[in-house]
Amino acid sequence: MNWAVEDKMTVNLLKTVEIVFQRPNIGQDLLPLKMTNVGRVNVAKLLGVYLRHDLNFSQHVDAVVAICSQRFYLLAQFKKQGLGISSLDTIIKAIVLNKILHALPVYYGYLTEEQKGVLQRVLDRATNRGFTPYYYDLDVLAVNAQYI
Repeated sequence: MNWAVEDKMTVNLLKTVEIVFQRPNIGQDLLPLKMTNVGRVNVAKLLGVYLRHDLNFSQHVDAVVAICSQRFYLLAQFKKQGLGISSLDTIIKAIVLNKILHALPVYYGYLTEEQKGVLQRVLDRATNRGFTPYYYDLDVLAVNAQYI
């Protein structure tokens, strides 16, 4: 708050939350004091990524899978209308792959093998349903995303 005042900035306290990143076994007595007029949360959405206090990205993975599933319905409708596979692949890249790739280098290292498997199954579903002629591998995408 002092920094904001010094830099002549205003802080909207209705939109401001505090999240304290901590190890799971740390005691509550070691946490910093709560900021006045600012709520402390365990999960915050920042730039489209759900951040948890323990750096578990399960909520983010669940949100990505839910959105991709909705988008697969849209792709199925396009396919039913006779849209070609090259056009479907372009749409897959735009509305599914980009959702998975968004901030992937940030959270990929924190994913469990189970969470990686869930995201890989989403990518597999795109190929299995005939929306793309390509096989997208999550591990390869994560490595390549670091250099984009």
